[in-house]
Amino acid sequence: MLGAAFGYAITMVTTKKLTMTETTFGIVFWMMVIQLPLSLLGSDPTVFLRLHPQQIMPVLGLATAGLSSHYCLSNAFRAGDATLVVPLDFMRIPLIAVVGWAFYSEPLDVFVLLGARSLSPACSGTCVRRASGELARLAPGRNWR
Repeated sequence: MLGAAFGYAITMVTTKKLTMTETTFGIVFWMMVIQLPLSLLGSDPTVFLRLHPQQIMPVLGLATAGLSSHYCLSNAFRAGDATLVVPLDFMRIPLIAVVGWAFYSEPLDVFVLLGARSLSPACSGTCVRRASGELARLAPGRNWR
């Protein structure tokens, strides 16, 4: 678990650094070039040959969603600071749990609720600090905090 968290952190830091010099399309392209062979190492490469016709559209939908998420995350890093982007990125975890509960009758367990409870103040606190800092910069005479 810690190894995965460390790897995810390295990916986030590297992506943020790359947004300073590379285009978003270039980042996503090379990310896919590197990740495709790595993901094929632990899988059966012939799995795509066994897809039924009704499974092709969902697989293409997943591929599009994955590419879109990398594209959006790279653009978010380009537009904002990592201290704002990463907590908002982590908010997708409890939000997708609520979507699973609402649309697919998935149960919400105590760990999801505890995780959401720990993430929500961090995200809102970061957003409030960033907003008050921007307001203080725009109107220096007032106390926004």
